[in-house]
Amino acid sequence: MTFLRVLTLFVLAHMMALGSGAAPVGAQFASWTDGQLVLDNGVVRRVVTLKPDGIVGAQLTLSGFPESSMLARDKGGEFRFAIRGGRTFTGASGWSRPQCEAASDTHGGTGAAIVLESPDRLRVKVVYLLYPGLPVVRKQLIIENNGAADVAVENVDVECLQTVDGDVHCQIYADYGRRAHVGPYLGDWHDALSIFLFSRRKFDERAATWGLAIGNEASGVLKRLSAFLDEPNEISVGLKRADEPYAFRRWLRPKESWASERTFIAPFANAFPGEVLNGPVNDFVRRHLGLRLAELTRKPTFVYNTWMPFTVNIDERLIMDLAKQASEMGFEEFVIDDGWQANRTDKPGRRPIGDWLVDRKRFPRGLKPVFDYIKSLGMKPGLWLSLGAVSTDSAVYAEHPEWMALGIDQRPINLHNVDKTRVTACLATGWTEYFKQLLLGLVRDNGLEYVKLDLAVVASAYVNDPWISGCHATNHPGHRDHAESHGAIYAALWRMFDELHAAAPQLFIDCTYEAIGKLNLVDYALCAHAEGDWLSNFDNPATLDSWRVRQMAWWRSPAMPATALVIGNQRLDDPNWEQSFKTLVGTFPIFLGDLRQVPSERKLRIRQWAEWLKQMQARYDYSMFRSDLPGFGEPTAGAWDGFSRINTDTRAGGLVGVFREHALEKSRRVFVPGLAPQDSYEVSLAPEGKVLHVMTGRELAEKGFTVTLTHDQDGAVFGIERK
Repeated sequence: MTFLRVLTLFVLAHMMALGSGAAPVGAQFASWTDGQLVLDNGVVRRVVTLKPDGIVGAQLTLSGFPESSMLARDKGGEFRFAIRGGRTFTGASGWSRPQCEAASDTHGGTGAAIVLESPDRLRVKVVYLLYPGLPVVRKQLIIENNGAADVAVENVDVECLQTVDGDVHCQIYADYGRRAHVGPYLGDWHDALSIFLFSRRKFDERAATWGLAIGNEASGVLKRLSAFLDEPNEISVGLKRADEPYAFRRWLRPKESWASERTFIAPFANAFPGEVLNGPVNDFVRRHLGLRLAELTRKPTFVYNTWMPFTVNIDERLIMDLAKQASEMGFEEFVIDDGWQANRTDKPGRRPIGDWLVDRKRFPRGLKPVFDYIKSLGMKPGLWLSLGAVSTDSAVYAEHPEWMALGIDQRPINLHNVDKTRVTACLATGWTEYFKQLLLGLVRDNGLEYVKLDLAVVASAYVNDPWISGCHATNHPGHRDHAESHGAIYAALWRMFDELHAAAPQLFIDCTYEAIGKLNLVDYALCAHAEGDWLSNFDNPATLDSWRVRQMAWWRSPAMPATALVIGNQRLDDPNWEQSFKTLVGTFPIFLGDLRQVPSERKLRIRQWAEWLKQMQARYDYSMFRSDLPGFGEPTAGAWDGFSRINTDTRAGGLVGVFREHALEKSRRVFVPGLAPQDSYEVSLAPEGKVLHVMTGRELAEKGFTVTLTHDQDGAVFGIERK
């Protein structure tokens, strides 16, 4: 083992040890004087230099390394925003004497805020939070207008810093930390997490590699990451600028304030991007980001959805037949997709949307008897609805035209596609309260426990014209102009989700990529307010699409929580269904298909898998965990791939999945880190539970075990359980 590798393992092990309890939760990680704010949790250190006129400098390094080995520095920027029609502000823009105050959140973060006052009557709080045992500094801006006139905030960069090395030799792993790029970079909505790897300058005699992991918690299409474009060596993280597609703007009335969504930065040394992604970043997201999934007392492990092959052709008889089959196979949730609804003036062949009346031709008794039947079989009922699509012949469209989003021509617009029979409601109006009450009625009257919310409300996954986005109305209560509408609609969406959860805490909200705004899009904002994201649709047979499902899961996780990734449309009536099943064990196991066509012997096998998953979730809460298996990369033809879902907090166990995708090698060695080194574990083949090996945690991490798959396209899932 190389010296570098020893250092890498030591640093990561040190971080994990601290994260498991070495640093007390609630410890004060900030101290300050008139001239300096020091943030230090024993792992990461950020020092901000203050003078009477503002922030004049900042440094970022790992605790224990000398300040001369800093990873990043700043000469007074720290943040940036502009006032429309006015000037641009940074930390060095001539503020009055800065003050510091304690800051904290409800997820274990403590730190401090720098309070700045400007002659323009703006008040800015720069909030920094650190977390026990993790090399993470989280940051937020709170801007208050104390002047006499309205102001519009735009061009917001929550984080601005200069790296000590330049851009030429920096590798940027953008797009959820997975895609390598070299040189200047302007990111987009997929850059919720990016990793910068520097290796030109020797950081310290103890460090051969170093870098920064940077997270952006902004919503949907509003995310912006700029590297080495605005200034030499500068990285900025924030929101889309006023002259860019999907621009952000926020108008503030006198005495009104606005809190930005957060960013976070995690420096590292002696490690590589994958190790940081699977280690400190994954730990921070799971423990401290505030995931909605973590609030569920019972997390779903096996869900059925009716979309394929039936699409909108469903009725009461079919649903009850499918529900009976689903219960026999061990499903926990049963979701009725599109096709149940009708408008007052329903027309043949239409898919009416907006009034959300039950189609009495298809469901003559309404939804409650169907939902009651689903619950009588031991499953939770779910339902598909569109968040904002409205049929032009609906009653709500006729009664509330003022709720509709307007295009640049000031006429109602369909943001989702070119269908002229529908328009999109603007969520920054009374529509949101109307829709929330409708959902709460479904919860109260019918027992709804899972809701799939679909179709565009801010931007389309299929229409790329940035002017066909948000709302161009100038008289809506939630926004004044097009640029402000983008953030206002997202804010209304998240607020509605929070209010739904306050009234129905165990409601599972599946907010699709179409709703959040772009193809296959998921981010931290969504995961903080909704449990899941219907991320994609793969409609080919299992042998063609299972590897694509695993590829999508690998691409988005572990930066994103794996169980938030709801990936369709794998079917149990597919002859190769079991490869799909093993694949979806790595994310959110949701299945489709005509369950009436599933042979009896397959039903028993499916039930066996379902019961095994439920048992593993009950024992190890594996659904909150996913990381890469060492030595296994992106799922692709001619290779092996795999995932680990070990509970690295308790170290009691979990599961791993290993797949061969036309690789020439029939066998591979599997190493499983994250377990207690001295404890013994049983390695068993799922779902039968046959024990294949008994090994210590150290042996599993360092020696591993061999997996042989004789078929070109095959996979195996193994339980790892402490004896």
